[in-house]
Formats: sequence, structure tokens, C-alpha cells
Amino acid sequence: YFRTGGDKPSLLLLHGAMSNGLCWSRVVKSLEKDFDVILPDARGHGKSVSHQKDYSLFELVEDTAELITHLKIAPVIVMGHSMGAQMATELGARYPDLVKKLVLEDPGYYFKNPSFFTLLSYNWIIRRNKRRDLSQIRKCCDKLIKGWHAEDKLSWVVAQKQFAENAGKFSKSFDPKREWHSIFPMVKVPTLLLVSENGIMTRSEASEYILAFGAASYEYIEAAGHIIHFDNFEVFMSTVRAFLR
Repeated sequence: YFRTGGDKPSLLLLHGAMSNGLCWSRVVKSLEKDFDVILPDARGHGKSVSHQKDYSLFELVEDTAELITHLKIAPVIVMGHSMGAQMATELGARYPDLVKKLVLEDPGYYFKNPSFFTLLSYNWIIRRNKRRDLSQIRKCCDKLIKGWHAEDKLSWVVAQKQFAENAGKFSKSFDPKREWHSIFPMVKVPTLLLVSENGIMTRSEASEYILAFGAASYEYIEAAGHIIHFDNFEVFMSTVRAFLR
């Protein structure tokens, strides 16, 4: 994991599938003045090389709980994107004493929006080709994805190469039929759900889900896809900052 440090409130950032902690780099730069930001790489991602076959959400959450306990930062503010938002949700449900607040960026609870699978297919193409070097992956990224900041694009490209080398049978550990509606009521801490114009979750779904949480609200961000903090960084940051105050 990476950590900015300092005697400040702790903020744990959980990345999405096929990503890594450093894909939050611009978010970190915006928040490190006010927070001790911690960026773990989930098992099989980034520098967390793992030869284990179990990449289930259960194990990812266990890893996260152990990290929080080891660092003695509980209760901590947790912000997660996609898979990381799923992890954060379940962490808040299973380990309420470890969590202070949750920010959930376009969680992949239920895949109903087909536009998400476009991004997923991009990742899948890159992941399968382990022989590509970073420059080749970058060229592929340039062709497929437009409008990202250069720093975001570079961190994402590096993450794809790391994931391709480390992940093993990662995709087989996901449970698309998970019953999230039974988990939502177990999350009692203040929670902000972020949805976007072209993400996984729709506004109507967000409106429904927040009623099941203990203390949740949602914000809708236009001109953004699944990775909101890449697609519309300024609005993302202003929204997050307002919630964290």
C-alpha cells in the first residue's frame, strides 16, 4: 500500500477491478493536505502479487479489515470505486466499528447498463495479452478511451499490465448474483453514493438503494462514465469534499 502520512484524519481509498491504488493519484493530491490517505492494492492487483486462487469479495474485505486493524486507523473514512465500492459496502456491513463514513463511486452491485461492458471489454482485451509492453498497452488505451488526463491514463495503463501478470483466475471469484439488498440495511454510517450519466448505476436505482441504507444520499454527476474521478474530476472532487466536511 501507499500512504501520504501525517497527523490528520485517515482516508482509505479502494480501487476497482483491474486497477491499482495509484489510479487515485490526482484524488490523493487534492486531499492529502487534509487527510492521511492510504492506497492499498487489492490482492492480484498492482504490487499485491498473490498466488492464491481466492479473489472473492469476502477475502478482499477480510484483507481490508486486517489492514485497517494493523494500521490502527479505525474508524476510518472509506472511499471505493466499482469493486472497491462493493468492498467498502460490505466492510461497513460486516465491520461497522472500523468505518466512519463511506463514499461509493458507481458500485457494480447489479450490471444493468450495457455501456459499462464496453469499458470492461477494453480491460479484458488488455488483460489477455500479457506479452504487450507498456507502450503497446498505451496505444491500445489511446485508441479506445478518449478524454482522460495524462496522469490518469498512465496509472491505468500500468495497472492493466500489473493485473495481467498477477490476477490468475480473478474473474471466476466474482458473484454477479450477490443479494446486495440484504446487505444495504446493515450499513449504518453516513454514506454518499455517486452515480454518473454513463455509469453502471442509474439515478432511479440509486434512489431505491439509499432508502435501504441506514444514512445514505446520492449525487448524480453528468459528463462521466464508470470511472467518475477520471471523466469529470473537478465535479467529483467538489462533491466528495462537500460530503467529507
